[in-house]
Amino acid sequence: MGPVQDFIASARRCQDLWFGSWLLSDLARTTAASLRDAGGTVIFPASVANPPDGPDRPGVANIILARLDATIAPRQAAEAARSAQQDRLEAVAQAAWKHLDADPDFHRTVAQQQLGELIEFTWVAQPLIDGDYALARRRAYRHLAAQKNTRRWTQPPWTDQAGVGVPKSSLDGE
Repeated sequence: MGPVQDFIASARRCQDLWFGSWLLSDLARTTAASLRDAGGTVIFPASVANPPDGPDRPGVANIILARLDATIAPRQAAEAARSAQQDRLEAVAQAAWKHLDADPDFHRTVAQQQLGELIEFTWVAQPLIDGDYALARRRAYRHLAAQKNTRRWTQPPWTDQAGVGVPKSSLDGE
């Protein structure tokens, strides 16, 4: 999941760094929990496999490693995890936007489209052959790197909507 570097680069204040880190961690936790709930075994982050009680849950990394039972189709598990992640992102956005609808400068349709493009979700599946976990993990990371390095870049869909040409402050991003 990403884009970690983009979140860091676009932060203007410490609060932006904190929120970006919290958001990615929360979305990663939601994604991993979805895989766990589908019957997968979450290997990394381990805190999702055995969640602590209470609101002081530790942050989790943006890479999720899970072992799926042979009865679980990897594509379906990934799609369900992506859907759970998007649902959580939507809930966070709706809570943030609830007071902005009255603002004439807030373009909800553009914000909604930007939200759909915000998080990169890349997944790979690698069979475990002869129980060689180390080999399967190396292959999975190699496939993940290849997929990230060869992705297609396209123009965002929201550039044709309202919001194009809207002045934006280079000082505070508003």
